Amino acid sequence: KQWYQRRVRGTAPIGITSINAGVVEIVISNLIPMSLGPFIMRSHLMVVWIWAGYVLLYTTIDHGGYHLPFLFSPEAHDYHHKTFNCNYGTLGILDMLHKTNH
Repeated sequence: KQWYQRRVRGTAPIGITSINAGVVEIVISNLIPMSLGPFIMRSHLMVVWIWAGYVLLYTTIDHGGYHLPFLFSPEAHDYHHKTFNCNYGTLGILDMLHKTNH
């Protein structure tokens, strides 16, 4: 938690901050989860590129702070950056299991 808070200093994130990470965090938290599904499913390269684009767009919007029409709301992620003790996951399933969803 302390390492994460040192890296994420602001409580109101902007889109470009989604790429603000160290090498270890990029590999463990970003590259492996993003590429594991397409690797296991042996997806076509075009599908991998579309998936990677979607993941990057989702991350940028999530850190953007704006609720755009017809897209998901970044409010839960904004609250995570405000308090640093809840809303860790993307879908909220693990947050419900660990009682860290607000």
